[in-house]
Amino acid sequence: MDASPYQAPEAELQPAQGAPAADTALYRISGIGLATLLAGFAAGGLLLALNGKRLGRPNAMLHYFGGALLATGAVIAAGLLLPENIPSAVFVVPQILIMVHLARSLQGPALAQHDTAGGRFESNWKAFGISILMIIALFAVILAGMLLFDPALRAEL
Repeated sequence: MDASPYQAPEAELQPAQGAPAADTALYRISGIGLATLLAGFAAGGLLLALNGKRLGRPNAMLHYFGGALLATGAVIAAGLLLPENIPSAVFVVPQILIMVHLARSLQGPALAQHDTAGGRFESNWKAFGISILMIIALFAVILAGMLLFDPALRAEL
């Protein structure tokens, strides 16, 4: 019995889940809000999912981004079903409010802890670029859907 019973065991320490390394770059809530403003739930959900994955939540992509894609489909369906005289702000403002609230409630404390620890954050310009790419992707999917399901449109081409 040479070892002291008060000596800490020798073990390799792992970072706590939800606490990324300081060199891991996360998206700020403002970047998530900007992405949602420009490209809706899909872009905001993608940034939320990327943050979740970087925070050590392995199912973040499926849950956050999958839910955002379903919400995007619901917004598109609502836009097709509701009268045309409804202002676009009715569709845009709730998306921003919901996504910013989700970001604050799901990741706010982790982002604040990351900031306090001197962690890096992605540029909002990068969030802007991802939003533009998401707009292009959504446009391509919607156009493909229109070409698939509208024979009159196909006939014009």
